[in-house]
This record gives sequence, C-alpha cells and structure tokens, in this order.
Amino acid sequence: EINKAQYNFTPAMASFNIPKTMKALVKTKEDVSYTYETSMAVPEPKEGEVLLRVDSVAICGSDIALYQWNDVAKVIASIPFVPGHECAGTVVKLGPAVKSLKL
Repeated sequence: EINKAQYNFTPAMASFNIPKTMKALVKTKEDVSYTYETSMAVPEPKEGEVLLRVDSVAICGSDIALYQWNDVAKVIASIPFVPGHECAGTVVKLGPAVKSLKL
C-alpha cells in the first residue's frame, strides 16, 4: 500500500479528471518517422495494468532506433505502437486485479 503521508496524499487525489483523448507520438510506418497525434483515445488499463498521468518524459537509445526504424527496432517492436518507457507520472486508474496499489 502507498504511504500516503510520504507523498502528501490528499482525498482529492483519489478523484482524477481523466480526459477522453491524449497527445502521443505514434510509429505508423517502417521509415524514419513518428507521427504526432493530438487526439488519441486514452486507453483503459487492462488486467494487472495501471493508467498513468505522465508528468515528465525522457528518451533513450531505443527511442532513437525506433524512430530510425533500424535492425534493432525491428527486433523490439512491431508497428503500430506508441513509443516511450522513460517516464514518471501519477497513477490515476487501476486495471482489474491490481491489488498492490490503491488510489
């Protein structure tokens, strides 16, 4: 369980205004590119997943390989996909069977 005092948790944080759409980079073609989408549907968390409100992001080497669509990219991903795993955020929704976190 989250130590609410440590993170200055307030009851208001348990009620998040989750938008229906989000902005995202999407890899849609096997070439040097990403597409910037401004109205992509916010996904529902699946079994064992959580939905994050992204507060900060960074890139890593795999993001560059995926942008260039080189041999490394072809091994680690298939198109279409939304890149990004270097982020920090706030959990705003729990998927089914998530027991280790509470909002």
